[in-house]
Amino acid sequence: MRVVGAPGPVTIHRMGIPYFFHSPLAMGSLRLSAEESKHAGGSRRLRPGQALVLVDGRGGAAEARVVWRQDDRLEVCVDHIEQRPRPPLARLTLATAMPKGRRQGFLFEKCAELGVGKVVATTFRRSVTGTTASKLDRWSYACREAIKQSKQAWLPVVEACGSTDQLIARVPDGSQRFWATTGRGAPTISRMKSSLPHDADVFAVIGPEGGLCDEECTELTDAGFMPISLGPSVLRIESACVVLAAQLLALDG
Repeated sequence: MRVVGAPGPVTIHRMGIPYFFHSPLAMGSLRLSAEESKHAGGSRRLRPGQALVLVDGRGGAAEARVVWRQDDRLEVCVDHIEQRPRPPLARLTLATAMPKGRRQGFLFEKCAELGVGKVVATTFRRSVTGTTASKLDRWSYACREAIKQSKQAWLPVVEACGSTDQLIARVPDGSQRFWATTGRGAPTISRMKSSLPHDADVFAVIGPEGGLCDEECTELTDAGFMPISLGPSVLRIESACVVLAAQLLALDG
């Protein structure tokens, strides 16, 4: 773990210290955004001298202390910066249909908490909701709030994709490719443990609640995607994302 700054014990893993988002990180004085300042000085009631942690979403984590506060502006002094390793699920890309309403925020929040590397909001033929720039901003915000709460330093990459064809074109060469199905006979992730390399990139597809259409299933199969079962229940989209990510995380040990 790389530490920058004056020598001394690094305490930024202490659970009681609150986390805030700031990018880029740098040694010395930093002024937090109005939103983060309001959170720190308002709901968290931080005062000069108190400790906090700043994360940049790209693995950087900094130990800092409050040096000045006025209204909704907060200035801190960064004493140490470290680069944290990527989480176990950093190699996972979840290409998923979007659920309705507030369930979208839940999906991104839980993916961020679990450490998923990338979430691609995909429009399938039976999708009931699309993607807009404002939604991408909202989903990215949900991820930022989630990593602060779960005390992580890495943000998922959030992207959008308009069709199965476009999605297949994005899959990196050599990736392990799966699509979730409720069909009987499909293997579970745990049964595939012996054939799944520990350091493999995984590209997994979660379809809409109406299911992938026959054409999409054929396109994915022809592109090397393997159907997998997430269990006997028919899951909602956001539940399927969490179950798939959690099962892969369990395989990591």
